[in-house]
Amino acid sequence: MEFFATALNQIVSFFVSIVTLLLPLTSSGATALSPAPQPPALVQVGNQTQELKIMSFNVLVGGEGEKSPASRLEGVKQTILLEMPDSVGLQEANEFWRCTLGWELRDKYAVACNYGRQLGFSEGSPILYRKDKYVCIAQGWFWLSDRPDIYSMGWGASVTRLAGWALLMDKSTGFRYYHYNAHFDHISELARTNSAALLANRINARNQPTVLTGDFNANPSSQAYAYLIAGGLQDSRLLAAQADSGRSYHGYSGASTSTGDPIDFVMANQYLRSVSKYAIIHNRFNGIYPSDHFAIVSTLTMAQRA
Repeated sequence: MEFFATALNQIVSFFVSIVTLLLPLTSSGATALSPAPQPPALVQVGNQTQELKIMSFNVLVGGEGEKSPASRLEGVKQTILLEMPDSVGLQEANEFWRCTLGWELRDKYAVACNYGRQLGFSEGSPILYRKDKYVCIAQGWFWLSDRPDIYSMGWGASVTRLAGWALLMDKSTGFRYYHYNAHFDHISELARTNSAALLANRINARNQPTVLTGDFNANPSSQAYAYLIAGGLQDSRLLAAQADSGRSYHGYSGASTSTGDPIDFVMANQYLRSVSKYAIIHNRFNGIYPSDHFAIVSTLTMAQRA
């Protein structure tokens, strides 16, 4: 398995290099800070509610030996299957993760937004959803830049960044919700903050029941986090009746799991009614963590728009 994973990554890297050379990246060089997003217009919420279990999981694109994607695949798979969330936002999910993990989970989950940030290749922000329970009505993606609808990079980001979204409908109840998922830049604070503004504004333009997952590379004291909150999104961790505490990124450093701040989040908009549990998944498989991030899971109740 590890041999084939390495070969796949090498082949894909070659094609990404060719595509990148043939199709130059669009970048406006914009350096202005976006205005803080405004909260959405208040709407009348209906009586129909539904409990959702939502996971965010940065699965780590690389690694060698016991930390290679092929070696960690079973741990990532079991982390998801043990929790059985309604939908999962993955980050750093390149072709190996989107295809191989998708295949391994094919009996339980389908993959939406199966697209990489370099014109379909490389890392993406896919969303897994329970195929027994939901149907995906619509899906899409956009780049985290000032030109989000074309292949682009903005605001001093180190690489192109992509956000994905899916509209899911419960087959039994008809309940619908949007799941947005993103991975913010790890270098540029401006890129993180403006990405937060872009996401909040796009979510608010729809103003429908929405959850947001992501590795924001930013803690709760950051401007990017403040922009998401200003835009009407709510951090499920702070609202949970039962909540774990501590970091969501450990980097295999051996740092304490019970201290530090998260950089991965599950958020929801004004249709959020309550949060019963927020959990940081610390399980090890074959003696190691399945990623350099812990998966986080929130169990929340959302209302439908009237």
